[in-house]
Amino acid sequence: FGAAVVLALVGSEAVPEPYGNRESKFRKPTEAASPGTYAVTLDRGDIRVELAATPRAAHHRYTFPKGAAGARLYFDLDHHLEGGEITDAEIVLDAKTQSLRGRLHSVGGMSRGFGGYDVYFAARTRGAWTGSWTWSADAPPSDAARAAGKRVGCALSFDAADGPPVELAVAVSFVAAEGAART
Repeated sequence: FGAAVVLALVGSEAVPEPYGNRESKFRKPTEAASPGTYAVTLDRGDIRVELAATPRAAHHRYTFPKGAAGARLYFDLDHHLEGGEITDAEIVLDAKTQSLRGRLHSVGGMSRGFGGYDVYFAARTRGAWTGSWTWSADAPPSDAARAAGKRVGCALSFDAADGPPVELAVAVSFVAAEGAART
């Protein structure tokens, strides 16, 4: 829906910078796609990204280079496709269950006329993360487990230097948080 971004980064540039550069170029020969799946190797960090989709959920797999230090997943709840905006968002992290959940309110395009819509999400990592940060427009990056308001995001760090890929399952619902959690 173009309203929530997950970005994998490594090294010193993986320090959570809520308003920094959120993109990576890639070489077309590294790209592979078929119905329901997409894979590419990002130039920025040489990270292999593999995505698989279902109607309400997606499975992400991030393979970081051997020996890579500072592997992180960055969740940006402020980014939107052109012509839209996120007017409010919240995220809650639970390191014990390796999960995060939240909501964002998207306004743009056709939805602007009726006040926008909420997108609820629930996500879980396969392995434990080693650190986390949240932030919002009102709060700089901290180790708090919750952030709300505008420009909300979080970063999760992983020990992926010589380990298995970082895997993430993400589910969404337009109705309720419980729907995303059940999916």
